[in-house]
Amino acid sequence: MFYLLRALKKYLLQHKLLVFVVVLAIMFELAFEYFTSMSMKYLIDLAIIPQNLTMFFAVLIIFVVGGVLSLLVGVGGDYSLAKLTEKTMVNVRSDMYARFQLLSSRAFSKYRSGDLLARFTLDMPAVEYALQQVFIMGLYSIMSVIVGMVLMFSISWKLMLIAVAGSLLVMLPQLLLNKRAKSYNQSYVDGMEQLSNAVEEEVKGYRTIQVFNLKDSFHKRFMKQMDHLYRFGVKRSFINSNLERLPVMILTLVNVAVLAVGGYFTFQQEMTIGDYTAFNSIFITFNFAITSFMQMMPIFIEGEVGMRRIKEIEQLSPELEQADDAQTLDGQPLAVQFNAVSFSYQEERVLSNINLHIAPQQYVAIVGSSGSGKSTLVQLLLRFYKIDQGSITVGSRELEQIRLDSLFQAIGVVFQEPYLFNATIRENLLLAAGEAAEEQLNAALEMAGLLDVVEALPQGLDTPLVNQGQNLSTGEKQRLAIAQAILHNPQIFIADDITATLDIEAEETINHCLHRLRQGRTLVHITHRLTSVTGADLIYVMDHGAIVASGTHEQLLAEGGLYEQLWRRQHGFEWSSDRSSVHITGERLSQLPFFANMELAVLESLAESFVMERRSRDEIIIRQGERGHKFYIIVRGHVAIIKRAEDGVEQTVAHLQDGEYFGEIALLRHIPRTADVRAVSDSVFLTLTSQQLMPLIERYPHLKQQLEEAIVHRMS
Repeated sequence: MFYLLRALKKYLLQHKLLVFVVVLAIMFELAFEYFTSMSMKYLIDLAIIPQNLTMFFAVLIIFVVGGVLSLLVGVGGDYSLAKLTEKTMVNVRSDMYARFQLLSSRAFSKYRSGDLLARFTLDMPAVEYALQQVFIMGLYSIMSVIVGMVLMFSISWKLMLIAVAGSLLVMLPQLLLNKRAKSYNQSYVDGMEQLSNAVEEEVKGYRTIQVFNLKDSFHKRFMKQMDHLYRFGVKRSFINSNLERLPVMILTLVNVAVLAVGGYFTFQQEMTIGDYTAFNSIFITFNFAITSFMQMMPIFIEGEVGMRRIKEIEQLSPELEQADDAQTLDGQPLAVQFNAVSFSYQEERVLSNINLHIAPQQYVAIVGSSGSGKSTLVQLLLRFYKIDQGSITVGSRELEQIRLDSLFQAIGVVFQEPYLFNATIRENLLLAAGEAAEEQLNAALEMAGLLDVVEALPQGLDTPLVNQGQNLSTGEKQRLAIAQAILHNPQIFIADDITATLDIEAEETINHCLHRLRQGRTLVHITHRLTSVTGADLIYVMDHGAIVASGTHEQLLAEGGLYEQLWRRQHGFEWSSDRSSVHITGERLSQLPFFANMELAVLESLAESFVMERRSRDEIIIRQGERGHKFYIIVRGHVAIIKRAEDGVEQTVAHLQDGEYFGEIALLRHIPRTADVRAVSDSVFLTLTSQQLMPLIERYPHLKQQLEEAIVHRMS
């Protein structure tokens, strides 16, 4: 209780008048209750025994007047408490929401969305109810105990000592069980949080669950979590019940002792009958206060656990804070400069000594394989993370010296997976523009190549987007995000690998949109597909968190190195005119280490054996432990290599993209696969099975020998 009051102190002090009214109401109610108990002494000793009718009616009148006043004051106190509780919780929720808005990507990657939502859905209600009980029973009980001790002392100090000494025993269960009660409550809340995460994950991944018939395995996972929740729920409820029941039992025994000793004092003429009756009435109120307080302990514990979890989020470093003297960008053409920037994520170095310059109205591309650090540059520029070393300047100012609203007005970003809200197309567009006429909205859609699509919809701009835009294709969602950026009208536009999950036609459409968008502004295009950026003014090539080369497309090809390797890896695939099939050239096969130095005629013959396969996003392509028999080349797409430990924990060990390959060992050895391979995006593969390879091995015996040597080298 006291932790809760300390944690909420700054909020309660904002409403001092309400606190005063609530406390005053509690004191008045308490005074009337104890007056009722004390009046028994006067009613018996001064009115009933001496047959004093005047005193009798005087006491009754005071009862009636006091009761009416107590009712009125109680109603006012209840209303004030309701306002105080709600105002306090509004402030707590507002501060928590504001804290969420200041958190960096580092914080959001540490907690799953269910973990953060649980602070609002589980912890806030627990804190709110506990706060109500602090005033309703907490403060009331503490003041009641103090006043009760004083009044009992005024009647019989000997009996008061017995009553208080016995009542202290009610603290024993609390001392013995409090630590375990907090632990069980914490475990139960954590279990609810994990269950919330699991359900959210299943809702988002329902398609994958349906397609791969994973309902049974997910049901088993759910029941395992429910079993965990059940065990801690039983422990939590049982120990909370004991925290309520044991004090009541102890106080019952103490009450018997007080009745017995008080009766003995009455027989010995140390107390009058009025004293005895009043003392027992006061002790009943005293008992009620202690019992009620102890019964509230589980609620106070739940509130404390919830408040500590809320504080855990509040204490996270808000990396989006701006300096007190931060300035607004002056509207001049903006250059971007990374000066010896280094950055680590969870002690793993992600960027090393990055020096990069983007001139105003320049078209700059940043390319590299997955995991090379390209997107991290964007996140640092948007201040999603703090850099470890170096500095980033926009215009003439360092990032920390620029007002956040000014920075975000100057920079527009479309991410690989744009987030669309469950609202209409119009409402999603207006998020970026605040207010815009329909002509402006249509112009932005036309520039993004989406106007014809929107006009063909029955409700046009007022078409609701279902479940974050699932009624649009992936390419259409990207173009809608581009239209948002056009309405935002930034000086610097960043496209963060936005064609990674698109087919060829959609990619071409998006590239045309970017070409139109670059007019009169700076364009930064981050991608792993080099054909998209051949016309860039400057290309930076990244590898393992460092810039390894820069120049135009022609310069980088002439230099060789990583860019030229990536270019060759992504070429050598010939699509049919209708994009329904794809063929790999023999020259492209010669770039694979196990097919190198083979006659081109052999490779051309081998190329005819490859078969095209399409796989959907989140589809499992290879399962760990199954016998391998097929080799894959990624024509377009993105896959993750995932290893599962014996306890079921998954770890992503690699990402592969266009032109890369996997599963070559299966061409000669049908051994169990060592990892899962899962499609991160809709992907196209060329595949070759060991059966398809056998006729060629029979025709060209040296092919098998070369494959064996390459596989032995790969496995060593």
